[in-house]
Amino acid sequence: ASLLTNHMRDIKDITYYMEECKRMGVSVLGPDVNESFYKFAVNNKGEIRFGLGAVKGIGEGAVETIVESRKEGGNYLGFDDFVKRVDSRSANKRTLESMVCAGGFDSFDLKRFQYFAKEESGQTYLEKMIKFGNKLKEIAKSPQVPMFDESAEAAIKAPLPTETPAWTTMELLSKEKDVVGIYISGHPLDDFKVEMQSFCNGDVSVFKSLSEFLKKEISIAGVVTEVEHKVSRQGKGWAFFTVEDYVDSYTFRIFGEEYLRFKHFLNLNNFLHIKTKIVEGWKNKETGINGEPRIQYLNFRLLQDVVN
Repeated sequence: ASLLTNHMRDIKDITYYMEECKRMGVSVLGPDVNESFYKFAVNNKGEIRFGLGAVKGIGEGAVETIVESRKEGGNYLGFDDFVKRVDSRSANKRTLESMVCAGGFDSFDLKRFQYFAKEESGQTYLEKMIKFGNKLKEIAKSPQVPMFDESAEAAIKAPLPTETPAWTTMELLSKEKDVVGIYISGHPLDDFKVEMQSFCNGDVSVFKSLSEFLKKEISIAGVVTEVEHKVSRQGKGWAFFTVEDYVDSYTFRIFGEEYLRFKHFLNLNNFLHIKTKIVEGWKNKETGINGEPRIQYLNFRLLQDVVN
């Protein structure tokens, strides 16, 4: 936990130590509003709990407010209890949105997508709950409250989220990665472990040392996390695209006939199986010497279709 805290601002180091924890059998759990502190910490079960300070959009002041309120009044019983007790000036809308996406409120009854459910007014459930919490705080400060006791608070009902489509696994994990920098609650490729074990003989890190695999066929699988289609000065299409697997990520470039054959596979969040061959680089006409080894694309398939 101390090591993770010391490297909290470097996502590559965090990823390395998270993998080391997995290898050692040490559980690292995502952030939780009822267990997390600013730094990485160890809970009563001996598990490491993700530090809220490692989540984008959550400042130290907000975490202090959340933790202090938890110490004073005990664990938060639900999101309505949270907005009632925590000052929205410290834990503002952006902070709470980051908390939701990181899984900080997963211990409550609501699913992450429900917090972003929009009303007809255009407001999200989260925004309405912030207003609800502020209203309850105003009532609590009012000199008339003793007359009504708790009946005034009881008369104001917490809003309910409207029905809205659930996020796909990819949407949930993408939003999680946006605010944490890594996948915590799962990995987009978890549904394709069998396909990857059966039809791949390498991972994307192979392409960072092409000369070691010269003249070899390499099959990898991963999820497209970035893609951009381009047009050259000669008017020919090409693209660069980033594929991520369990081990690493790599940005590929594809040109010419290969681009025309396979460009329809290059869409954000597509799960791809890519068969390649590492071949000698293009020969320099003047020197007759081959350049750096290059990637020849033999075939692209959607990972979900590989078995068929």
